[in-house]
Amino acid sequence: SDSGTGPDSDNGDNEQSPSTYTVEASATEGGSVSPSGANDYDEGETVELQAESNQEYVFTHWSGDIDSTADNPLSLTVDQSYSLTANFTLKKYELTVHKDGQGSVDENVLQAKEYESGTRVELVATPANGWKFVEWQGAVTGTDNPAPITVDDPKEVTAVFEKKSYELTVDKQGEGGVTEEVVQAKTYDHGTAVELTANAAEGWKFVEWQGAITGTDNPQQLTIKEAKKVTAVFEKKSYAITVNTDGNGSVTQSPDQAKYAYETTVELEAVPADGQQFVEWTGAITSTDNPVQITFDAEKQVTAGFE
Repeated sequence: SDSGTGPDSDNGDNEQSPSTYTVEASATEGGSVSPSGANDYDEGETVELQAESNQEYVFTHWSGDIDSTADNPLSLTVDQSYSLTANFTLKKYELTVHKDGQGSVDENVLQAKEYESGTRVELVATPANGWKFVEWQGAVTGTDNPAPITVDDPKEVTAVFEKKSYELTVDKQGEGGVTEEVVQAKTYDHGTAVELTANAAEGWKFVEWQGAITGTDNPQQLTIKEAKKVTAVFEKKSYAITVNTDGNGSVTQSPDQAKYAYETTVELEAVPADGQQFVEWTGAITSTDNPVQITFDAEKQVTAGFE
């Protein structure tokens, strides 16, 4: 019988089966790959590998038995066994910090800087001399300083600074004014130059400054860099009186002193000598009354006439 095993028979033993290769695909933290794991493929078969990133991650490249490539999906014609890895990294975002006013916000974040998603950054606002930190605006709000921020998308923050302000309190001793708008407490920005002018009331004179400024210069400048208190000292003007007599007699003064303060009232009495009589007052007073009163608002000269 013919078993079909002779030299002329064809039972398929001369046909070659295609070679089989293994393609193994894996992923780093932050994503997955499909198909994953080790899978067998015939030589010449085409395999498509798809990298899928998790939230806040991004696919960067393939590595392993092929040159690094960012193709995704990756189309691979099987001609050998492959071991491939899909690589992922955290997304990066810019944190931009602005300033409104004079100060700094941690030197390393004064300009745009990239951070991996989820990075916790502490912002510290440092005001310049004479300025104060007021608040954060933008991605961070409020007045906490330092202030934490989580960079999970592009963020923009503004640190607001403003000039410090101080009270200037001007008191008075005596009667007068100190440039009317600053006679009571008034608030000024740090570094403000204020000119103080003491204006004595009628019959008064400016004597000196006391407190944050001293001396007798008037006006005088003061730079406000902290709360200040100034006192302008005024005192009443004082005047002398010259008393003359025409004839024989004398004059008494009550009170009797060399000078009299502004608006002081003095009583003058003419006392004739024996055989004389008082006639009249002349000069700063013209009267026949005796005694007579005189109020001081300037230097005075009076003559008592006797006959």
